Amino acid sequence: MSKILNETQVYPGWEMPKAPTVEEKALLITVRQNFIFSYVKTGAVLGIIVGAYNLFVKYDIREENFNLSAILTLIAFHVFAAGLIGYLLGIIFAKIYKK
Repeated sequence: MSKILNETQVYPGWEMPKAPTVEEKALLITVRQNFIFSYVKTGAVLGIIVGAYNLFVKYDIREENFNLSAILTLIAFHVFAAGLIGYLLGIIFAKIYKK
């Protein structure tokens, strides 16, 4: 004899799939934001490293040539600009990679 199962009955040991709860949806959104943020942090750090390397390679910084104003301007321009560019590239890469 065959037994026909209706919508409320399930096979023994099986469970019907459930819709994701609000907490599970919030967790997925948080994971996605953390994924994007990790690329943004990586891009910003790499940009800062490249900017600092560029600063010390391009300009010969020695104690006899030390000028605090010029050094701070160079640091602000190279390091922070490179960090900002890395930050923006991290956002772009994360959005492209997410698709």
